[in-house]
Amino acid sequence: MQIRLSKTLKAHPVTVDIALAAMRPPARTSVIPEGEGGVQVSFDDWTGMVTNGATATAVRPASIALTGDYRYFQVPGIDSLIPTHTVNTQSLSLAADIFVPILPATKDKHDNALSLTGEVVYGGGIADMYSGLTGGVQFPYIPNIPQTDPNNVNPAPTWPQNIDNGLVDYDIQTNNPALNGGLASPPVGPGANGFVLHPIQWTSYLLGLQYYLPALKGKVWISGNYSHMQSQNGSLLGFNYWSTADFARPANVANNGTAPQAYYYNTAAAQVRSSEDWWDANVFVDPIESVRVGLEFAQFLDHYVDGFTATNNRVQLSGFFIF
Repeated sequence: MQIRLSKTLKAHPVTVDIALAAMRPPARTSVIPEGEGGVQVSFDDWTGMVTNGATATAVRPASIALTGDYRYFQVPGIDSLIPTHTVNTQSLSLAADIFVPILPATKDKHDNALSLTGEVVYGGGIADMYSGLTGGVQFPYIPNIPQTDPNNVNPAPTWPQNIDNGLVDYDIQTNNPALNGGLASPPVGPGANGFVLHPIQWTSYLLGLQYYLPALKGKVWISGNYSHMQSQNGSLLGFNYWSTADFARPANVANNGTAPQAYYYNTAAAQVRSSEDWWDANVFVDPIESVRVGLEFAQFLDHYVDGFTATNNRVQLSGFFIF
């Protein structure tokens, strides 16, 4: 379920697009819809060539846009495997986008055109807005013991997780001495039963260039992109966020079930991503009408909380039939 409202205001040489939306919340039991809103200003007479993805080539005007996203999270408490209450938190995220035709193009002239695209994002609880991103973060192991479950159910039930991993997580290190080697004791401290829920922060930016070679009517072009994203502690207009590193299991905490009376995070520092760099270079050719061939080289650099960097190089050759 979602509700979307949009309005385009044409006042040549400027066009303004405004959009608002109420979306399904990220947690199934959240009582407040996710709110999204954005405004884009386009400059009608300043146009350039751009291809979004691999096939959506068009002449479009220079533009700048600002988008905001509000999320309310309501998650079952973790003081028991059979929760009797929920814990909530909220987040605000912002994104700014720009498209700049450095060497302009028109509907009649597509060659010798150079364009720049860029985006900056800052916010929390937005990992699902990136493709397959969790950062390796999972909700903590909840011990099945009398202190957390008076019935000590056997076998232990499954905590009713109602939200994807990587959006929010509980702080169990500040308020739970079990992480220091002791037995799990009744949680103390701020928040519901001592466990505080935090949105996980992400910052990302992307820059891209596309150049359509001269004298070929825009049928051959090259492009390159660079992106960086990282998770860090921070805040935005009063909304506080924690980094993925805060939810990585310390080395001195059991992870194999031999200490069932302790809370611990399920993923270790070697499994949790703190940042990532990515870049690629591409060449595209339209040999005939409705056929496109593209060649890409890309490199991924994954940086983990324990300091290790994993490198992946990719070469991809693709063909498209556009009809």
